[in-house]
Amino acid sequence: MLHCDRCDILYRGHNESFESDPLDIPSLKAGVESGCSTCTRILQILPRLYGSEENWKAQYCVIPQRRSGGYLHYLIGQQDIEDTSVSPIDDIHEILVVSTSRVEVDLTIQKRASISLLESTRVAEKWLRCCLKEHGECRAYNYTTHPPTRLLELRDLDMRLVIPAEQDNFCHRYIALSYCWGKNPNFLRLEDSNLDELRKGIAYDRLPTAFNEAIDLIKSLSISYVWIDCLCIIQGNPEDWVYESARMKDVYSNCLMNISLSQAANPHESCLEGTTPRAGFPFLLKVDGKANSQTDGESSSDESPDVVFRGDYFSKALNNLPLGSRGWALQERLLAPRVLSFGKGEMFWDCRQLKNASETFPNGFGTLSTLLGTRGSSIKNFPSTTQRFNIEKAWGEILENYTSRELTYPEKDKLVAISAAAARMGELLFDDTYIAGHFGSMGARSLNWQVKHPQGPERDKRSRRIRWQDADGREVRSRFPSWSWASMDGPLYGLADIVDEDADEVVFFKAQAFGWNVTPIGLGNPTGDVNFASFILKGPCLEMEVVGQRVVGPEVWSSLEKPPPITCTWDDPDDEPKEVKRFLLFVLVDDQTEVTIDGLVLEHVTAEEDAFYRRTEAEDTAYRRMGHFRCDGYFLALKASEKYITLV
Repeated sequence: MLHCDRCDILYRGHNESFESDPLDIPSLKAGVESGCSTCTRILQILPRLYGSEENWKAQYCVIPQRRSGGYLHYLIGQQDIEDTSVSPIDDIHEILVVSTSRVEVDLTIQKRASISLLESTRVAEKWLRCCLKEHGECRAYNYTTHPPTRLLELRDLDMRLVIPAEQDNFCHRYIALSYCWGKNPNFLRLEDSNLDELRKGIAYDRLPTAFNEAIDLIKSLSISYVWIDCLCIIQGNPEDWVYESARMKDVYSNCLMNISLSQAANPHESCLEGTTPRAGFPFLLKVDGKANSQTDGESSSDESPDVVFRGDYFSKALNNLPLGSRGWALQERLLAPRVLSFGKGEMFWDCRQLKNASETFPNGFGTLSTLLGTRGSSIKNFPSTTQRFNIEKAWGEILENYTSRELTYPEKDKLVAISAAAARMGELLFDDTYIAGHFGSMGARSLNWQVKHPQGPERDKRSRRIRWQDADGREVRSRFPSWSWASMDGPLYGLADIVDEDADEVVFFKAQAFGWNVTPIGLGNPTGDVNFASFILKGPCLEMEVVGQRVVGPEVWSSLEKPPPITCTWDDPDDEPKEVKRFLLFVLVDDQTEVTIDGLVLEHVTAEEDAFYRRTEAEDTAYRRMGHFRCDGYFLALKASEKYITLV
């Protein structure tokens, strides 16, 4: 089968990524006339995006890309073809094309008006049965070894609260539920006052809509026990909360499956209503006599049609639904061996062996799942490797995902809502010491995080330092240590950019951690909340004068003929100095590839300034983090002197 010259390169070579020059509409039509199957394919996709041809604009362009492993990838949008430097691609659509010989697809799902519980039960049964019997990677998670303190037993007409420890050899499988509480929750919850009533049993009609829909599905799967936090943890009981929050790792790790009520913003909403986000996708595309676009350059023929779907398929149908934005839901999804989700118009499945499955794509994407990356429904999981660097990097990726999510009460929950995942990660790091969101062995290498400060219309959503109220009701600084990512409310990056000191010969970490001090709140949850935490660091540093984001002194710097640019980014925009102020620039990373120095902007603190910092014994060397800096060139590396500091 012929391809035009510009598309032919898509079928050359093996295992490589490729991005071609943009193709405009006339080029595509010329390719079709020459018999190019790729141009023909693209021209058949455009009506799904923009309607009939009379609505097309001349500046629509397509950038074909090739990804190794068997699918074609297009970026379609608007661009000034005459001058691409002036107008980047706007209103961009990411389109993925896969042969149905590689991926099973069921497009009948797109025709129904809402999720059918009967049909969804059938596919859920199939996924679960296959996982239990055939998935070697999942087999270790088929049984309950450490049941929760309390479970709900599902009976024909009612349910009751049970305590597994009161039963001999309790080993029944149970489901754990994930859902959004919503604002001002007014649904039934376990309290000290109704504990006896729930133990005797309550009717299902006292539960909100989403809970009942999930329970109908659970009962249809012949599972008799479910864990729902609001009904299995005594609300308003601090002692029970501290104890149970420390057991979250076992609750989710030992469940048979997690069911995520992703679509409901609160339990009173239905999880079944709503259609799939169609907008013309996915759809089947047949190009007669097309060459096999899935064979990494081989010339064999493939008569199977392609399935065409948008790159945001999983985002719109699952990931961007209400539950996908909640901080608590991340560790629940990470720890569970299997996740069955009520998405938009269809069910989704993820386990350790079958990832990115949905009713539309019931067998997932096989070897293509890794290439879907963040486009898929599968969340970055705990690594199976024993290599410390890979484990540390995975923890950073989990934290970047977590900090992009929302918490209703970040001042209380920032550390607790990820504590179960932290406990699991600590086991992988050989019971490493956990210090307010960081692991001791990672030391100063984990401190080089930065905030994301959106501009324009999103400016009001910029990251902020978490504040809290003291006993007198006054708003004071975060009780989380300033150097911890947990002190910030908002998305962060750089947490996964861990330097591999053993392998990297051009990026050097200049700071060292010589000790730490951490006081958890209570002894029940060592990965939970803290009263105090500090790091003792040694590294090169230099006092500089800063206003706004610019360094303006001291004289040793300003007297240079061409002072190297040093940019300061403040963690909280409210902390940006409007007048010249002195800070300590503490060097963390020396990147000899980029010829840059990265580090922390620190402010000296005393006991009189903030009661939280009175707990440090090294008041004369106590500093708190205010922001991050980057310096082009080696000025700081040459002028800075080594110093011990206590970071609080």
